[in-house]
Amino acid sequence: MFDQPYPFRSGPRIPEPQPSGYLRVYTYVFHTENGPYVVRLEELISSFFAVKFYPKRLKHSPKKYSQLTRYGNASRVLATCLHVMLDMRRKVPPASFGFQGASLLGEGIQGTKRYRIYKRIFQTFFSPAEFRHLDYPSQSMYLILSNRQLMAQANLLELLEQHLVRHFYIDGK
Repeated sequence: MFDQPYPFRSGPRIPEPQPSGYLRVYTYVFHTENGPYVVRLEELISSFFAVKFYPKRLKHSPKKYSQLTRYGNASRVLATCLHVMLDMRRKVPPASFGFQGASLLGEGIQGTKRYRIYKRIFQTFFSPAEFRHLDYPSQSMYLILSNRQLMAQANLLELLEQHLVRHFYIDGK
């Protein structure tokens, strides 16, 4: 199911202006039968990337992460996002990732449908032997922290949670 990603290419690494909360943004683009998509890996702190994606035609829409496309290609789009993450891991071996499952129209922020799907996928593809999985269902947020990065940076979890509390208003664990 997730072994058929779309071919993708990386774009420029973009320094983000402060106070965006990000160090850099890495962009990737891929083309589906229904048009191009953009994947953004937003580096929050060193080697931790928030994963976001949307159809390029929705680039300027405030609902670009919430809108359903109904194209029927979700598994290939998600497979492509997984392969983008693996590409970043090749470039930055201790890379860690996180996502927030956007709400569908009329859905609250807690335990969103997208969050539940993404969580299941990432639990399957990122082994607990290599990653520590952290779950924030009240904000539909899921983190996959590289054990390698956790060993190298003892205060990583504390720094990350401080950043998330500051920028995403989550309750620290």
